[in-house]
Amino acid sequence: PFEADVTDCVENFMDVPHTVYTHAGWFRSKSAKKVTATVERRESEVLVTYDHSSDVIGFSHLLVNPRREPVVHTDHFFMPNVTRVDYHFGSSRSFVITSQCTPIRPMETLVYTAISYRLGVANSLGRVLLPPYTRQVIRQDQDILKNQSTSLRRYGRHFANSEADAIHVYIESLRDHALAGGTGPRPKPTRCEIEFHV
Repeated sequence: PFEADVTDCVENFMDVPHTVYTHAGWFRSKSAKKVTATVERRESEVLVTYDHSSDVIGFSHLLVNPRREPVVHTDHFFMPNVTRVDYHFGSSRSFVITSQCTPIRPMETLVYTAISYRLGVANSLGRVLLPPYTRQVIRQDQDILKNQSTSLRRYGRHFANSEADAIHVYIESLRDHALAGGTGPRPKPTRCEIEFHV
């Protein structure tokens, strides 16, 4: 289990900027590149489409994108508790991470993650190399979320959001509305552009 609530897990799985710190060298390395993204809140989902076609996914790029095809990356949150992170490398290769978050108790969430991939002739290599790689990335997320939960218990939830936090704000608005029993006005569909550095 993750020592975090569902909302914090979902936000972590869709947060690109944290990857250069939490997963340095494993998933993404700091490059100081500016990334832009479109964030859309729909009736019961949040979709993030990144404009970062030169993205490199850790050492695994040798396996998932050896031809350095342009990368199409989207993060998708589906109410109440599912995320799907898609990486497409040209028309013939892709890597998809789908996670379902089930609350056990406050600040504890059971997460089931499916890793799907299409790597062409390298599929058999993916079966060997990707499981230990993805388990390490998941352990790193568990560690950082445990650290965050410790801070939240100590200091509470007082955040000062930046432009790049639109992803979190949109997710929280949908989840908060649902957790309140759907009372009050439903968050309206909206869209914005954000930028950040990785």
